[in-house]
Amino acid sequence: MPAGDLHRHFFLSRFRVAGAVPAKKIHDELENMKHNRIGRISFLAALLAGSSCAQAEVRVPEIPAAVFPLPNHSSWIYSGTARLDHNPEAGPLTIRMDVIETITRGDIQAAWVKGSPTGLNNNFSGGHVIAMVGNRFYIVEPPRTGDVLQRLRDSDDKLANLFLEPEMIFTVPLAVGNSTKIWKVAAEKPGTPAAEFEITSTGRSGYQTIRFVPGLGITGFAFEDKPSRQFADVHLVDHDARPE
Repeated sequence: MPAGDLHRHFFLSRFRVAGAVPAKKIHDELENMKHNRIGRISFLAALLAGSSCAQAEVRVPEIPAAVFPLPNHSSWIYSGTARLDHNPEAGPLTIRMDVIETITRGDIQAAWVKGSPTGLNNNFSGGHVIAMVGNRFYIVEPPRTGDVLQRLRDSDDKLANLFLEPEMIFTVPLAVGNSTKIWKVAAEKPGTPAAEFEITSTGRSGYQTIRFVPGLGITGFAFEDKPSRQFADVHLVDHDARPE
């Protein structure tokens, strides 16, 4: 699927019903009702008829969409440039992220993935767990990946304190300026039909930036580690959203 066809969106439907009973008429008819039984009956009939067509606007609730759809066996391909410890010279790089397993437990929607671009700075060892818990988005890195997967697979585990605060990347809805313990939504770039957000973590040794489109997922990743002189910058070029 071409990258230009990847974005998905939902819209709100509305309908209007015209007509209203003027306030003055209601007041006048109420006065008449005190003295006129026939008027009381006719007024009530008119009021009931008018109420059925009183001017109003009703918003149909938006259909909830997955912030990062991760069906089993889906894949993402990223391309860019990098200089890593096993590739000391800067050069082109293409990586593929695959969903190996998906797990849903209550309000937790999690996926075990291999080849995540966020693993470029730790050589992808062990894969990652990507999860939504309510409105909170988490990425679990090695070596915790195995422990988190084991607990998610254990139906007797109540999953208390499953995710750590530093593993929370953002909350939805995304908005520039929102931040977690480590990450901050630094920028929003308009897109069609959905905007792309840059979520950044900075420190003395360098930075990491995740580019993210709600409803699609991670559309890019960049990092720099000054002490090791490693860096990478990749962007999404293809996406295969296979059904489960």
